[in-house]
Amino acid sequence: MKPRCCPNTPTRKIARSLYEKSREVARPIADTAAHNQSRNDRKKVEVRFPHLKRILTPDRLRLRGR
Repeated sequence: MKPRCCPNTPTRKIARSLYEKSREVARPIADTAAHNQSRNDRKKVEVRFPHLKRILTPDRLRLRGR
């Protein structure tokens, strides 16, 4: 692919992210059923926080950080 991507450059390099090694580890994990289940469980919890904040108002509900 290098000659096709960079035909006129002297050092024909394809940039790769610093985090690509971590992404290669994470991609197979993302295809598992356990990952999908944990994603669905987390989604159920994360959706409730805005409702709580709206109902309890910010002066009663103080969350630190993320």
